[in-house]
Amino acid sequence: YLRKIHDLLVSGRRLGFIGGSDNHRRNPGMGGGLTGIYAKELTRDALFDALKKHRCFATDGCRLSAALWINGAFIGEEATVTGSPEIHWEVQLTAPPATVQLVRDGIAIRKWHVRDREGSGTYEDTDCRPGQHFYYLAVEESRPWCHSPTNLAVARGPHAWTSPIWVNLTTDD
Repeated sequence: YLRKIHDLLVSGRRLGFIGGSDNHRRNPGMGGGLTGIYAKELTRDALFDALKKHRCFATDGCRLSAALWINGAFIGEEATVTGSPEIHWEVQLTAPPATVQLVRDGIAIRKWHVRDREGSGTYEDTDCRPGQHFYYLAVEESRPWCHSPTNLAVARGPHAWTSPIWVNLTTDD
């Protein structure tokens, strides 16, 4: 499924990542897919505004949070950058340790290991060539996938993905 998403992003589509499921469990929200939203306040208008601006991340059930900035642009935003993109990320985990990967244009370009409940890092992408790019974080906690055997058990998968940041890298020329 990531290949299809990457193909859409490479073709220029601006997508945000949300988690959900198509199961038919008795209790909504038990299917495993969850969406984290970075909204300015906890109101319906603010939540919909954040979703429209792709300020969200998807998980397959874990309750972690992940955030990404590139040259000050936050997830869901676009940045025009001259020189190497400067990346900053933060995660809050529920089941450390975890692996955090930085993905550019569908390829993981950097990996970090987080051993505590909170982690952060910076990276300068000196290998990025001029042009249009997308970046996102992929997080995997160490616990195995936990399938819900009943309608009342909560699914808690180990993965999360931030919505992309779109970067237009220009040269000084």
